[in-house]
Amino acid sequence: MIALGRWRASSYINCLKDHFADQKAVSSMAFLIASSKNDEIDVFALDTDSVIYVDRLEDVKGECISYVSLFSSYDINLIKKTSVKLWNYYGNKEVSFDEKEKRLLSDLGIKI
Repeated sequence: MIALGRWRASSYINCLKDHFADQKAVSSMAFLIASSKNDEIDVFALDTDSVIYVDRLEDVKGECISYVSLFSSYDINLIKKTSVKLWNYYGNKEVSFDEKEKRLLSDLGIKI
């Protein structure tokens, strides 16, 4: 049986990687989507400059066109940086989000 968190994260990643070449950015995007949907995030881990997917990738693909459109309007490095800050925020570390990062989180429906 596939864990729901892994299934959902895999579906986001498999769809996003059809549109974005930077795999760390794709993982960061999937983490942000999972966060916005209150999905389990234990399939992700903090990396040096992004949040990455660390579980086995399942062969499922979800619909992500609305997210592709949203993420396309932001710089890839901003997306990765925001994912790292959000990870640290969830870990109760002191984090300061700038206006662009706050807008990205708001566009995703993530309240900080």
